[in-house]
This record gives sequence, C-alpha cells and structure tokens, in this order.
Amino acid sequence: ITIMTNPNYKNSRKLASEILILQDSLTFPIDVEKITLDGKKIIFSSYKNYAKKTGINVSDLSCNGEFKDAMIINHTNETKIILYNSDITSKGRILWNKAHELGHIVLKHRKQGETEEIEANTFASQLLLPQCLLKELLRNNLSVTTDYIITKFGLSKAAAESCMKLVGKKIDNSYDAYYDDIIIFKCSDFIKNETKNNIRSSYYDDTIEDERNNWLYDL
Repeated sequence: ITIMTNPNYKNSRKLASEILILQDSLTFPIDVEKITLDGKKIIFSSYKNYAKKTGINVSDLSCNGEFKDAMIINHTNETKIILYNSDITSKGRILWNKAHELGHIVLKHRKQGETEEIEANTFASQLLLPQCLLKELLRNNLSVTTDYIITKFGLSKAAAESCMKLVGKKIDNSYDAYYDDIIIFKCSDFIKNETKNNIRSSYYDDTIEDERNNWLYDL
C-alpha cells in the first residue's frame, strides 16, 4: 500500500518565487527555457529533435508513451535535459509541461508519485503566474478572466481556470508571502501597463465574480 504524504505547497511556491526574483527581468509569458538556475544547466529539447541527434526513437525515449508530455534525463549532476512533446497542439500546455518538469528538478524529487506531481504543478503555477501578481492585478480593479490569463501569461484554458480557483483558497491566503514584495516590484511596469485604464472587458467572466468577492477583500 502506497501512502501519500502531504504535498509541501509552501515550499513549492517559495522555490518558484526564489527563481523569479533571481532572474534579470520578468516578462510574460515566462520563457521557461531562459530561466537560469544556480549551479545547474537545463537543456530543453523536443522529443523529435533529441531523437534525431541520438538515433533513439521517440517511443523509446518516452518509454512507449508513459511520459508522452515531457520527461527529465539526468545527463550529469549539474546538467539536466528536459524533453517535451512538441506535437501537442496547445502552446499553453507545452509551456506548462516545461515548467512542471523544471519544478521536479528544483524540488529535487527522487521519485514519481501523486505528491510529487502536485508539488510540481504548484511550482509551475507560481512560476508562470505568480499568485501575488494575480492578486495585485485584481486589487487594481483589472478585469481578470481566463481569456486574459491565456493571452497574457500563455497558459492553457485548464491552467488558467485552475489559477483563478487557486488564488482564493484558504491555504494560499495563509501562505507566508516569501518574496512577494520583490516580485511585485520586478513586475511594476507590467502592472502599471495592464491597469492604467482599468477598463472592464466586454467578455468579463461573471462566473468567477462571486468567488473573487469572497476572498479579495478578506486577505
């Protein structure tokens, strides 16, 4: 019987925040392939390109489709290779897969399980759309919808909807705000540009209004 340990949400979000503040600049959508890590070199390659270079077919690389979205190859202790499926039609999903695998590396996961997957997803969420930035946009009365998140942050529809739901959860409101002030500062130009007019979009998503109001003014 496999016993699932509780995911460490706070650590996953904290480590993603540390990476964000150490980048020279923050532009959105985040280009995961340009993320720099202290002491590690990360190489990104599609399955197809890596197969051409190595002569190993894609099926073998992905373990007959077990890792059809993406996977990590431990080239050396200092160098990791992230392989991803470039045939996926959703660019947002490809971006998420890259961030997710990067999360496994940063979080130093040594095994694959439900806990590790949840932690890697939490990492990816914070890396691609920092929760403090989303809250700051909402505080500035910006009409944030799933369509807006898809356009500005490059996320898939499923990931965008997940971020909107996640931002109001109690676990996140009680989260110790490591580096939030620094992230907001580094994103100040982006925030100013996005909120300067504060025009509510014609496609405002009323379905999130009640949930938004439940937590926004009670932080």
